[in-house]
Amino acid sequence: MQLFNYEGKINFAQTVSLMQRIISRASDWDKSKNHAVVVTLKEAGSFAEPKEIEKLCSDLDQTAEFIGQKVALIDYNKVLYDRLKPYAKGHHVLLLDNKEVASMFLEPEKSSGALSVLVYEPEASLAKELMKQIQNLGHHAYLARTTQEFQDRRYDKDINLIISKSALNSTETTNKAASTMKLSKKLIANLPLFINTSVETLMSLTELNATKTDHGIGTMHSPISPTPYCAIMEFSGEFSGSFYLIFPKPIASKALAALMGEDEPEEYSKEEILDGVGEFCNIITGSIKRELQAKKLNVTFELPKTYASIQESSKDYNIKQGIWIDMQLADNPFYLFIA
Repeated sequence: MQLFNYEGKINFAQTVSLMQRIISRASDWDKSKNHAVVVTLKEAGSFAEPKEIEKLCSDLDQTAEFIGQKVALIDYNKVLYDRLKPYAKGHHVLLLDNKEVASMFLEPEKSSGALSVLVYEPEASLAKELMKQIQNLGHHAYLARTTQEFQDRRYDKDINLIISKSALNSTETTNKAASTMKLSKKLIANLPLFINTSVETLMSLTELNATKTDHGIGTMHSPISPTPYCAIMEFSGEFSGSFYLIFPKPIASKALAALMGEDEPEEYSKEEILDGVGEFCNIITGSIKRELQAKKLNVTFELPKTYASIQESSKDYNIKQGIWIDMQLADNPFYLFIA
């Protein structure tokens, strides 16, 4: 069981930071062993916007699939528990009162004997599932059906463990990606360099404003419609992977016009746009390479390959999981994908 601290109130920035820390540490784990991820919310307070809770649970769910481990949240208060429940259930994130409860469910091999567990959960379906799983683990489960019964029994000297804010949601361990996780610790540590250098290079080339809006773990898919153009460049050395630059046609034309010093995009041919996207990818990765060399990290980038769609690229690249980085250039979306 690997414990992580959520550092402060739940928000997008803290969630992204948490995922980076989890993936970075996971790259060193022995995949044959159980490394369930447990995140303590002691510092999170009571309140969070629904979209921020959704982001946390969604990213944890994707991370669980990516690293092939269960994920759980612990150490929340009753108010936050009620807010977390619907989102955690939708994303198969376990809610387990505290570290002791998490250990019972996630590290059953460490149990020294049968425990007497008092359960209080007004939602009948959750209570039934908790009772069933506790008994399956060889422990004695006692259900408090009312608040008064819970208050009367919680201080009973025969009770070893109390569960009052837990939802299992999913007891299946996901191992879909455990054998294929290839993002190295060094690559994860240098993701900000990839992002910042891409932003700075595009701004310098086009004199258009570029920003990062979000990033997280995801599957390889076409992120928007219509299907965008993409350039892919493989890299190797101190760490290896693939760098995708994904441009929808409107922003590809706008960026190409800016690069060529034209005020308005022309009706560029498919070949011209592909050449332009490939050149952007080549210049961006060249800048990234120089920044890495300044950190004494030697990474070699191959020549870019260009495709009229992500689907078209799948014949050469069978990549399933990686890091999606949502970007904007002149308020138009484009994407990086690093795998």
